[in-house]
Amino acid sequence: MFRRVLQSSAKLVAGVGALQLGAAGVALTDKQLGKKPAWYQDAVKSLESSLKELGKSSYIESEEVLTHAEEVFTRVVDLDNPHILWRLGRTFAEKAEFVHDPVKKVELLKKAVELTNKAIQLEGSNGLSGAHKWYAISAARLLSVDKKAVKDPKHTQEQIWAHLKKATELNPKDAYAFLHLGIAHFEKKEYKEALAAFKKADELRQNTPQILFHLGEALRVSKQKQEAIDTLKKAVASYSRNKFDRKAKSDAKRVLLTSLKQTAEDITPHED
Repeated sequence: MFRRVLQSSAKLVAGVGALQLGAAGVALTDKQLGKKPAWYQDAVKSLESSLKELGKSSYIESEEVLTHAEEVFTRVVDLDNPHILWRLGRTFAEKAEFVHDPVKKVELLKKAVELTNKAIQLEGSNGLSGAHKWYAISAARLLSVDKKAVKDPKHTQEQIWAHLKKATELNPKDAYAFLHLGIAHFEKKEYKEALAAFKKADELRQNTPQILFHLGEALRVSKQKQEAIDTLKKAVASYSRNKFDRKAKSDAKRVLLTSLKQTAEDITPHED
């Protein structure tokens, strides 16, 4: 197995030593890494683990994982490496979900927006889907918490849409990028585009309550009542992977009972 260690002139303090990181990448085999001091091995493995964990497309609900990632990435944030920057930004955005104090939440989301935006400026010709996706998610969450926290809410909304569009172009297999793109379209009342994005998200990640709920809502406002009912029932009957899924199931049940006039007997929930 090869490990790609990010390189720069800056140092990653780890234990009693420091890991030299440089601008190009260098691959280390397990055998080569095994010849390095223990502190070096631990630093590489910690960085490798956090890069992998924070590179996942789905949400992270472990505060322990996020706290560890913040510690690791903060040590090397001065490298201005876009892969590290957007993941640290994502870490702050995810940590904000655990915070109830609106002032602290805004502070974390502002950091997330700043870091992901910086990553985008440094992404290079290949682009970084994660940077665009988490910039958009962070900015959207910041707007929802406090619109006064951004200078131009309308412009920020347009930026959210543009970066989600870019994220799906760079990684057309990221269901959550399509989900958030659909939400952005839906909020602009572009229901045809929202429906297409939600359908793509569902195709990529089937039986996901959050995706099914938004797809069902798009079908409902598009006057496709029976398809909306079937989709929302499927959302309620699907397994929850995270708190967003759990909320989506609750919202789907509410819409079925109120807007779509279904009875409780018509709905078969999945016990998570």
